[in-house]
Amino acid sequence: YAQGGGAVRAISLADPENPVQLSTFGIECHDIYARNNIVYVSEGFSGSIGVYDLSTPTNPTFVARINVPSSGYVHNAWLSDDGNFLMSTEETTGKTVKYWDIHNLGNATITDTYLGGSSLAHNTHIKGDYAYISHYESGLKVVDISDPNNIFEVGYYDTYPQGESPNFNGAWGAFPFFNSGKVLISDIQSGLYVVYFEGAAGADTLDPNPPENVAAYSDYTTPTSMLLTWDDPTTYFGGTPLPPSDFTIEIERDQVNIASVAGGTETYTDNGLVDGVLYDYAIYAKILATDSTSMATSASWIAGGSPIPAAPTNLAGNFTTTDAVLTWNDPTTQEDGTPLDDLDEILIYRDGVAIDSVAAGVETYTDMPTPGFFYTYTLRAKDNETPPNLSEPSIEIGGFIGSTPDYLVWVGPDIPPATGSAASGDSIFAALVANGESAFLTNNLFEFGTSLSAYSGVFVVLGIFSNNHILQANSAEAMALEAYLAGGGNLYLEGGDCFYYDPQFVGGHDINPWFACGPLGDGSGDVFNLIGLNDLSPFQFAYGGENNWMDELSANGSMEVWQESTTSDIQGLFYTGYAGGNGRSIGVVPSFGGMMSSAKALNPEQRTAQKMLNKTNRIQVTSKPKERLHHDNPREFVKKAAYYPELKKQKSNEELFEITSNGVRILANSQTDLMAAYLGFFGAGGGAPEILVSPDFIDFDSVYVGSDSTVVVTVENAGTDTLKVDSIIVTHLAFRVKWRSHLLPLHRALKPA
Repeated sequence: YAQGGGAVRAISLADPENPVQLSTFGIECHDIYARNNIVYVSEGFSGSIGVYDLSTPTNPTFVARINVPSSGYVHNAWLSDDGNFLMSTEETTGKTVKYWDIHNLGNATITDTYLGGSSLAHNTHIKGDYAYISHYESGLKVVDISDPNNIFEVGYYDTYPQGESPNFNGAWGAFPFFNSGKVLISDIQSGLYVVYFEGAAGADTLDPNPPENVAAYSDYTTPTSMLLTWDDPTTYFGGTPLPPSDFTIEIERDQVNIASVAGGTETYTDNGLVDGVLYDYAIYAKILATDSTSMATSASWIAGGSPIPAAPTNLAGNFTTTDAVLTWNDPTTQEDGTPLDDLDEILIYRDGVAIDSVAAGVETYTDMPTPGFFYTYTLRAKDNETPPNLSEPSIEIGGFIGSTPDYLVWVGPDIPPATGSAASGDSIFAALVANGESAFLTNNLFEFGTSLSAYSGVFVVLGIFSNNHILQANSAEAMALEAYLAGGGNLYLEGGDCFYYDPQFVGGHDINPWFACGPLGDGSGDVFNLIGLNDLSPFQFAYGGENNWMDELSANGSMEVWQESTTSDIQGLFYTGYAGGNGRSIGVVPSFGGMMSSAKALNPEQRTAQKMLNKTNRIQVTSKPKERLHHDNPREFVKKAAYYPELKKQKSNEELFEITSNGVRILANSQTDLMAAYLGFFGAGGGAPEILVSPDFIDFDSVYVGSDSTVVVTVENAGTDTLKVDSIIVTHLAFRVKWRSHLLPLHRALKPA
């Protein structure tokens, strides 16, 4: 198994000179422990240990994930000899070595913890009743684990006596697996140490070596018997030849001796078993002359074989505008590899819910769900037993069903999914859907082909350093976006470094012409509060997203739409006419997802008050380091698609605006409303605005001197493009209008008095 930060690669070494990759699996990996085709993946920054079954190396299956509480960098893991406990390290200052009870992998629990004086452990290895921990400046630590609820140090060897601090010095490797009791320690500074620990000794020189390649087998043709096979030892532990006539092989079932077999036999059939019961066997060699015994070698198997069928394999899907056609291969074995003779049907799951089943042998299914959404599918096999047995789920596949969505939300593929930068894509997607638009969230810009011309709009998330994606100069992504905008497309793009820093220093594409932007520099500070300008003047957001010295923008023929209230840095621009065309573009530095929605009403008085921030709470930084942090994707990216056209008119006018003595008061200041304004910038597909005024005739009753009377007039945009109302002119001196300029997206209305 090969690893290095990303997914694990399973590689066949059947031909060592020509290794072959069989599969990939997992979300992140720093280290792997494997036993009996089950692998335990230490998932680094993800803070977890992933467990996978590689009984079929070409089709790994997920078993469970152990989440480490308040984790550091989950570094390595090792099983106890009986496989019921697991020890893990995190290579993070102050993070303990943890010992887990994994009898139930779905509910693993910590039984006890340990940490040496340097407070920084590297790796752990287990042999018998002891764990051998390479503990950096604390050297080798030997911990007694015989009582899982009370683990404690019983020995140590300090290879770095000059320090006992949480630094990356000293012991970082240990190997206790010699039967001689010798333990190897590798020290970063001073080299290799060979020490002796009595607890690591495996046998006396006159003891026999244990049997090897012990195996137990039974299937549905032999439900009441078990075939045991092994290879006899050929030498004593000290290396002296051991003839078959000098020993017997002792066989225990469930800790009870059931047979003594002469050396050279190498096989035994255990009869009188109960079908479906798991039996544990221990086999060891015994010297006839001295009664000396070897260490035991174990094997376990279910009489009659496992009753659980294996999962369907090779699940694939063809996703069209109307349906998903699934194909797969039915299982031919039980989960343990024994023959399967009672397969009944295959259950079909969409988005985790069973929707249908097909008979064994069909191996195809067509699903026709509501178009416009991204769906995931898994399968399970079911036998004809009473009660039936279900397999584990197959691999999961997913795809979009429907016509090309109107709006694509692209999150740069280098952005780690479990970050605020990536979550901004989810927020943009949710806001588009809440406005009744057809949207698709992906980390593949070319999800529906290399041309972007089919989209009404493309929303690009490049993230905030160091959780960001660099749009490289003249890359396929950059050129496709540029061609799309030049061809009249609508482009939204956000990123903390993509305007100034990336093009200047790390080979980023110069996107500034897309927004008629003259970037001023790497920013004068972080973003805390955003004020809408010009056509976004009704909006204001507190900003809670990621920050790292955000680029500062300057309008060069474009319209300023966002400003940081504390630094006065311009943070967003709107531009029409890139390259002389009809394209419209919005360029924003902070993340959309970091703009904190508020249900509170906003008016000019509130804005002035909210602008008074406590500047003493700001982090003072003298320079902006650009050393990229070590990132491995903590979890897989989740694609999404949705379309609810009925949401286009979800909010009534009364929910959006209120007329007060100070003029129009904004009652909504949410991401959904901001997206409505952005769509207004884009024209939401093009067309023309249409002004509807109601009523078209006003009849006032008599008004006493010194009094007034108010009539509300509704101004509605019923067209297919944005309407900007600059003024309402009243020619009669006896009347006045309480009103100010505002941008009306599609299907929205205001009621000036």
